[in-house]
Amino acid sequence: MPAALFWSTLLFCLPLLAAGSTFAAPAVVETARVEKRALAIELERPGTLIYRRRFRVFNQEEGRLQRFPWREGDRVKKGEVLLELDTRLLRSEMRKAEADMRLKKRRLERLEKLARQKAASSDEVAEARTELEVARAELQILRIRLGHARVTAPFDGVVVERLAEPGDVRSRYTHLLTLADPRSLVIRFRLEGRLMAQLEPSGKIRVRWAGKGYDAVITRLFPEVDTVSRLGTVEARFERIPEGARAGDFVRVRLATSPRERLLIPASALRVDRKGEYVFLVKGGKVWRRKVKSGFRFGEDVEIAEGLRSAQEVVVRGFMDLENGKEVTVSPRRHPKKRTAP
Repeated sequence: MPAALFWSTLLFCLPLLAAGSTFAAPAVVETARVEKRALAIELERPGTLIYRRRFRVFNQEEGRLQRFPWREGDRVKKGEVLLELDTRLLRSEMRKAEADMRLKKRRLERLEKLARQKAASSDEVAEARTELEVARAELQILRIRLGHARVTAPFDGVVVERLAEPGDVRSRYTHLLTLADPRSLVIRFRLEGRLMAQLEPSGKIRVRWAGKGYDAVITRLFPEVDTVSRLGTVEARFERIPEGARAGDFVRVRLATSPRERLLIPASALRVDRKGEYVFLVKGGKVWRRKVKSGFRFGEDVEIAEGLRSAQEVVVRGFMDLENGKEVTVSPRRHPKKRTAP
């Protein structure tokens, strides 16, 4: 080729090469479809056994403990005496009050007789009646106080606390003993508030205690959630209380929420930056950044609570240099993983 022809051809092609250098080839990405599936959340949480029914014994009278036979671990039958105070002073006060009431009663009878003979006024009779009513009320108070000096078991139970000894003198309203009903043993565990909303009362759970599994039933969902931890309390009862189980024992609780429709995408499609969670949505041969809010993880998939709808396509691979509105070429996804619940 003559030199003049070579240089003229080169000068003609340079503008075309410069223009071609600004052309960006479409990015190659792999995508997955947003799926809607009914899934339940299966999880495991630590729990504690507690006695639901406890009877704390307080003395309603000041005095010396005359009878106080029970110790921790003792089995008590309903109606058996848990404690009895020295009542000699109260009984003396009762005898005095009874004598005073009899005296006031005779005075009233005498005044009523005199009133019929016009020898006593109606005011004197009324005053005597009032004094008799006061004496009766004082006697009734002493009878009630005497009843408080003796406490019996309201149910068959086991003593879990003993806080005094026979002969001790205790002031009023002192906690002396605690009785628990072993048949009221229940499981309590903490759970995220958003998960509690998906539980059903009377739902079945599985409890592992001392290396063995036991069936249990949810009986109570507490109405409040802690404002700091966002955890609420769930209570369940054993279908058959394990032999030897005690309040305070540690258990592990396995449960599942009710199945519900969830939008799922592969976890690899979810991106996070300082602006929050997002995905790249493929539409019309281009990718568009879409803000989303994720939920729970299900194996290799993640739930999308907000931002997407079923059957949309999201990028799962090929994120290099992706930006809003960029053209892409969709490549068949290699070796898609089966989506399973945990």
